[in-house]
Amino acid sequence: MYPFPEILRFAASAVNDIGSVKEPVLVGDKKLPDIINEYRIKRARELLLTTNKSIFEIALDCGFSDAGYFIKIFKSFEKLTPAEFRKKPS
Repeated sequence: MYPFPEILRFAASAVNDIGSVKEPVLVGDKKLPDIINEYRIKRARELLLTTNKSIFEIALDCGFSDAGYFIKIFKSFEKLTPAEFRKKPS
């Protein structure tokens, strides 16, 4: 069985390859990259609340190779940066 980050990196790579296709790949009514990012951000929320890992480490664990891009995507879902999310009261 592949570890979680490796699966996400593979999926992200596949999505990047698909990105050159003119028609978006849909699963139901959602684009495949959106579904993958939803899953990645869900995992990031768990790690932010249950570990002391750095934002960079969490980004890598969730399949993002660029912490800045991770923060951008996280904020688009949560309306907070990962650091703000971690600090907010439960």
